[in-house]
Amino acid sequence: MNDFVDPSFSDFSIVGIDEVGYGCWAGPIYVCALKLNCVSQTKFVDSKSISHKKRLEMSEIIKDIATWNIGIGLVEEINQFGLAYAYNKAILRALDPFTDQSSAADSLADRAIDPLADQGSIAQLVDPQVCSFQRQVSLTNDEQHDLDLLNVQNCTSFINHRLIIDGRKPKWMDELGLNCTAIIKGDQKVQAISAASIVAKVERDAFMDRLDVEFPVYGFNRNKGYGTTLHVAAIREHGFCQYHRTSYNLGKYLLK
Repeated sequence: MNDFVDPSFSDFSIVGIDEVGYGCWAGPIYVCALKLNCVSQTKFVDSKSISHKKRLEMSEIIKDIATWNIGIGLVEEINQFGLAYAYNKAILRALDPFTDQSSAADSLADRAIDPLADQGSIAQLVDPQVCSFQRQVSLTNDEQHDLDLLNVQNCTSFINHRLIIDGRKPKWMDELGLNCTAIIKGDQKVQAISAASIVAKVERDAFMDRLDVEFPVYGFNRNKGYGTTLHVAAIREHGFCQYHRTSYNLGKYLLK
């Protein structure tokens, strides 16, 4: 059942944030930031608790009554800079329309980029003048350097909304003084987060379906990039493709 944990979370000033694809072996990570603009008779639920058909139906309803945006953490970013970096960049990209002005790091063209399109080098995606992360130090503490990693004071302007994020809140949000609350299992408790989880899941699934056309041997249309038994077998037979997160230590799973 989807109940608000606080009545104030039901107003139309909040932006719900949720991700999909964090634990995948292949494909980008998607983050959706979403603000409901009116009341819906449909009660939204965690995307993982409903069928694909129901998600598609709910997604269409949500898109008609919400302001939303998808931020993408690219596989190139995951492999070169780490999952925490890509996840936080995806959050920034998702929040861009809710800022006072376009951020220096994530322009409209960057937000709208299709992960399947030719994207050039990682240097074009992560401007070293904007994001000061250096890969010289092995990051053993994600929390420590979320802010250093992203240099977000140069990457975003103040966000005049109340933010509600599912799970753990990145430290840089507090560093910037953003009005953000983290709620464990928020996608089961807050409508805006539930709606964001549905849209993020539908959008990423559609991307993985397109990816399956290009790389059919991995079954991306079924596993969506997760490490299923059949996905493992496909990697053993065919090796990795360019959309696998090769920075992960996947060898221990492949040797089982």
